[in-house]
Amino acid sequence: MAAPTRKKVFDIVGESRDATDGTPRQNLLAKVDPGDEVSLQRQPDNPHDPNAVAVLWNGKDIGFLSREDAAAFAPALDDGVSYAARVHELKGGVKGFASYGAKIAIAWEGNKLPAFRPLDEEQERSRRGQIAAMGRERDASGAFTGGNAEGEPKGGCMGVLVGFVLVGAAGLYSFV
Repeated sequence: MAAPTRKKVFDIVGESRDATDGTPRQNLLAKVDPGDEVSLQRQPDNPHDPNAVAVLWNGKDIGFLSREDAAAFAPALDDGVSYAARVHELKGGVKGFASYGAKIAIAWEGNKLPAFRPLDEEQERSRRGQIAAMGRERDASGAFTGGNAEGEPKGGCMGVLVGFVLVGAAGLYSFV
């Protein structure tokens, strides 16, 4: 069987839902890098689409191929046609566009994958904050509680201000 399409870059869908193990796919996508390898997994028993094709990163599903693309690819995957796939581009993940979207590149039968698009500077900055926040707990109001992800006490501006006041007061006391 020949490659099902000449097109090489595809949007994935379902990124805002949870993975099958319950992990929010948005949390997974915050850790994915453009260029990371992905695999395609047929799901013929999927109740929503018998042609369903899940996109897996590190063994976790980060989304699906669209219904139209899955219909074109299912026969090739069922026949064992060889392919290579990787994350081509991540969209969003920044202020004003907090949710991630993803595109993957697929090359069939030994063909070359197109060059992927790296994260831009704003995405990189935003991602560092998102990953750090994932390890912290929030209270009912949504504010962070306790220490940081490593269990250290919170610092922040208030901690620095209190430190300056205490050091200043101690210095003033020793001066008098």
